[in-house]
Amino acid sequence: MNSTDPKIRLRPAQPSDTPVVKEFLRTIWDGEDYVPEVWDDWMGSESGLLVVAEYENQPAGLGRLRDLGWGERWMEGLRVDPERQGLGIASRLHEFLLESWLETGGSVVRLGTHARRKAVHHLCERTGFQYIARLGDVSAEAQHAGHGFTLAAQNPPALSFHPDQLNLVSARGEDLMDLDWAWACLRPERIGERFHSSLWNWRDEGAWAVVHPVQHEPEGRLLVQAFRVDADHCLPFFSDLRRLAFELGCKGVRLFAPFDLAQEAFWERAGWTRDPDEELVLFERRR
Repeated sequence: MNSTDPKIRLRPAQPSDTPVVKEFLRTIWDGEDYVPEVWDDWMGSESGLLVVAEYENQPAGLGRLRDLGWGERWMEGLRVDPERQGLGIASRLHEFLLESWLETGGSVVRLGTHARRKAVHHLCERTGFQYIARLGDVSAEAQHAGHGFTLAAQNPPALSFHPDQLNLVSARGEDLMDLDWAWACLRPERIGERFHSSLWNWRDEGAWAVVHPVQHEPEGRLLVQAFRVDADHCLPFFSDLRRLAFELGCKGVRLFAPFDLAQEAFWERAGWTRDPDEELVLFERRR
């Protein structure tokens, strides 16, 4: 059976899909999938296209194309009922969202998927996406002590870029920032009230971090959305991020670091740990 199976029908999601969709989502990622928590918000959002795939007239998969502004789109939430795997539903959803992007405009579309999901990697390559980065999940508990960060006063803030500094992710020479499970170009306009983000400068070293307290996580962690720092200053810089998290009322701090950087020994010395089961791969396609 291939992805042109007439039993598969794609359409905009409807409120009546909710019970069936949440039921099969309950069995994905050992019940820890984030999509059930955001499904209602997605249904009511005007900034994205939420699509359901029916198989034999029953919801069997979903996906979303999100508008991040500035011509950037993000594909997310591609899920298939585990009992309907292998029927071509994921491919149809992916291709439908990609066609929607091509029809509606935008200069780039990106997506992120787990490093173990090789089938998704091959699907991306087959449909013209290019690999951007592999990221490792690193986190730490907040620490009560002084730190070297000061809040930037400008609005929008001024961002300094030095070519030798380490950063979160780059794509075609542009820094990307983590918008909480969506990656987009780092722009001063994205820092501020809209995303509840803030820029903190570190010491007088030209280093900085963009952070966002994510209260919907059980731990109430500080998300590091972007950073720039010299390699020689990584240990004190990331140690200070733990202390900044404490000042901002968070119990911990988290970021997805470039995979090579995530394996560096300084993380352990700075009190951070890497989750070996949480590795993310980013892809993008441009016009």
